[in-house]
Amino acid sequence: MTARLYAAADGGNSKTDVVLGDSDGRVLARVTGPTTSPHVLGLPAAVARIADLVGEARAAAALPSSIGLDQLSVYVADADLPVEVEALSLAAGPDARPRSTTRRRAA
Repeated sequence: MTARLYAAADGGNSKTDVVLGDSDGRVLARVTGPTTSPHVLGLPAAVARIADLVGEARAAAALPSSIGLDQLSVYVADADLPVEVEALSLAAGPDARPRSTTRRRAA
């Protein structure tokens, strides 16, 4: 059985970290890049930069493009309101949208 692949992006106002791992718990790559805040870059540029950083992580892990991600989780600064999260999801395209989402209020 092949391990499933996961990526997570933590996009802040000053930098963005992307980690690529698998379902066996291995971290395959970690890359850091500049901000991905849609308020700083604009929505299309923020989504493009996240895609570029995920691509860098895939390259660092020597993964061919034929191997898809099973899940991509993105946490971006300035995407706090449901309308902002929805705009990011739509900009990312239908393949990046989750089947369901859970929203929690801050304590």
